[in-house]
Amino acid sequence: MLRESLASREQRNAVIAIGAVAAFVCVVYLFNPGNYTFIPCWFHTLTGYECAGCGLTRSAHALMHGDAEAAWRFNRLSV
Repeated sequence: MLRESLASREQRNAVIAIGAVAAFVCVVYLFNPGNYTFIPCWFHTLTGYECAGCGLTRSAHALMHGDAEAAWRFNRLSV
């Protein structure tokens, strides 16, 4: 009975994780991260420089819209 409980908990956690990733992908696809701030970046706030995470989010948006050149400029590791 304990194993069934662990298996169902793992399945529930997997469904929640997949749902969270799907929701994030939809938001990044629909809203350009260059125009909207999803999560304030403490690195950018403190230094004024773009961090790798900021570039990765903008790069993911560009890739989802088929703009590989812009994605390359935002974050080369994502391409």
